[in-house]
Amino acid sequence: ILEMLCFALTGRTPRAGEKELKPFISLGEASAFAMLTFAEEGVTYRVTRRLFTARSRSQEASFERLAVSGGVE
Repeated sequence: ILEMLCFALTGRTPRAGEKELKPFISLGEASAFAMLTFAEEGVTYRVTRRLFTARSRSQEASFERLAVSGGVE
């Protein structure tokens, strides 16, 4: 769990750094993702990071502030 929390927030993990992340992708899949939702001072945020097997897009990340209704602001 710690590895995926770190990956979601920073794009790297304590054990693998940012170079050896491909083993986190399930065999036969083209990508993997981690999503973390957290609150700070009454505001809820969601971080999503996706890891790809293709070199052209190795990672992408999004950071969203969620509205009280649950939607994205």
